[in-house]
Amino acid sequence: MKGKCLEIRRLGIQGETIRRIRCLPGRITVLRAYTDQELELYSRAIAGTSTARFSILVDELPFRREDHIFIGFDESFSDDSRTVLQFLLDSGMKEKIVSACLLKFGLGGYDNHAVNSLSDGEAQTLRILAATRQPQRIVILKDPFTAISEQWRELLAQLLVDHVDKGHATVLVVHLSYRPACWIENEYISRVQLEGPRKPTIGFGGNAGMDAELLERLRKEAGLDLSVSSATVVAPQAQTFAHLGHKKPNTLSENNIQVKDSEPRVERNKIILWSKAALTLPSSIPFRSVLLSLWLLVLVAFIWNFYFPFFPESTEPFFILPSQPKMSMPKEIVNGESEASASKQIPLSKPSSNMQSVIEDYPKEIRNSVRLAFLQPEKLLVLNRTSVLDGQDEEKQKLEALLQAMKGNEASMQEADTFSIQN
Repeated sequence: MKGKCLEIRRLGIQGETIRRIRCLPGRITVLRAYTDQELELYSRAIAGTSTARFSILVDELPFRREDHIFIGFDESFSDDSRTVLQFLLDSGMKEKIVSACLLKFGLGGYDNHAVNSLSDGEAQTLRILAATRQPQRIVILKDPFTAISEQWRELLAQLLVDHVDKGHATVLVVHLSYRPACWIENEYISRVQLEGPRKPTIGFGGNAGMDAELLERLRKEAGLDLSVSSATVVAPQAQTFAHLGHKKPNTLSENNIQVKDSEPRVERNKIILWSKAALTLPSSIPFRSVLLSLWLLVLVAFIWNFYFPFFPESTEPFFILPSQPKMSMPKEIVNGESEASASKQIPLSKPSSNMQSVIEDYPKEIRNSVRLAFLQPEKLLVLNRTSVLDGQDEEKQKLEALLQAMKGNEASMQEADTFSIQN
C-alpha cells in the first residue's frame, strides 16, 4: 500500500517558503525545538487554528483535518455513546482479536464499556489502538504517552513503529515529553529540528539548525581547540529540548532524512571545522591577511626591480681579463726546435705602444722572430715559406713573384732572400 506524504511549509510575508518539513510514509516524524512556543506554533498550524502563514499539503493536495486522525488535541468521547468493541470494529479491527488486543494493552474486559466512561489514559490507549488499524490516514500525535500508565508506554510506542513499518503509514508527533526507549537509534524515527522563521544566509554558521551540541561533539572528535565565546555557542549541558526533556538526542535529521553520527554529514562538518581552523593562525590573525601581505610585497618588489633593477646590466665583463695574455711556450722551443718552427705558433697582431716591453717578455731564443713578426710580418712569411720549399725552386720563384707583385719593391724581396740564405 502506498503511503501518504505530509508536507508543512512555513511562509514568509511575501509568500516565500522559509521552512519546509516533509513527513514521509514509513516513518514517525518527531518535531523538536528549544522552546514550547515554537512547537505550539506548528501544532496549531496542523490543527488549523494558527494565525501564522502555513501551507499544509498531502501528496501535493490541500490538507483536510477530517480525513486524518488527531490524538492529544483535546479530543473527547463525551458525545460518543459507542462501546469499546464497537469503536474498534469501526476502525477496522477484526472482532476475534479485540479481546486479546485489549488485554495486551491494559484494557482487558473493557469490551462492553462505553467509550465516554474511560479515563484519559484509557481513552488515549484506545485511540492509538484504533489509529494503527487505519494506515491510509495520517496520524498526528501530541504528547501521546503522557496520560498513559508507564507500564504500557513502551508497548504502545512499539505498536506505532510496527504500524509505520508494516502498513507504510505516516505518523507525525508535534510534541513529545516522554521519549520511549525503543525509539532511540531507531531507523523508523526521524527527528526534525525546528528553526526560527528567517531566510538562510551565506557562509559557515549561517544555519541556526546546527545546534551547539553537534558542534561541540565535532570539535572533540576532530581534536580542535577553537576559542568560541559563550555568547555565540551555548553549552550543551544548558540545552533543554522542549519535547525530549533533558536527554540529548542521538540522531538528527533535516527534511525528514535521518542523520546519525556515522553518516556523511558528520564527516562533512568535521571537514568544515578543520578548514575553518586552518584558515586562522594563533592570536586570531587571519591567514588570508598574511597571505595578502606577502603577495603585496612580491608585487612591490617586482615593480621596483622594473624601474630600479637589483642587478643592472653592465657593459663590462664580470671577469677582468689581463691587458696582455700570457703566451704559453711552444713545445718545440722547449725541445730546442728552430725559431722558424716556433714562430708558426705565435699569433700575429699589430704592435702596441708598449711593444718593446712585451717583446722583452718572450724567451731570448725567439725574441728576434717575435720582433720580426710584429714589425715586418711579410718577411717572416717568406722565411717560413722558403724553409718549407727548400729544394723546390719552381715553387719558390712563384712565391717571390707573388710578393714582388704585392709590394712592388724588389729591394725588399732581395733583402728577404739574403736573410733567408744567411739563416
